Amino acid sequence: HVAILSIISSSSDEINQNQLCEETGIDKASMVKIIDLLELQKLISRQSCSQDRRSKNIIITPKGEKVLEDCRKIRLDIEKQFQASLTESEIQIFKEVLLKILENYQNSKII
Repeated sequence: HVAILSIISSSSDEINQNQLCEETGIDKASMVKIIDLLELQKLISRQSCSQDRRSKNIIITPKGEKVLEDCRKIRLDIEKQFQASLTESEIQIFKEVLLKILENYQNSKII
């Protein structure tokens, strides 16, 4: 659920459950379960939307920001370990291939 925390954290505007569903492609029922779990862990909170009181904005908590930062550090450490045996040229080629795969996936009709 780190990706969800990251989206919430990086959102410059208020973000609600429906917007998270659109951003991630996760269905509403699954998103409710994820949000409930993150709220139970005190990583996010729900706050009333200023434009629509029926809607709730999802806000990352200080604890959620800490968990997200810890995960980023771990990810960077893992990347460094994987890249340690590669040259800069090999790393660049690897990134280009991954981007091409991602673009092909996003342009395909596979869901």
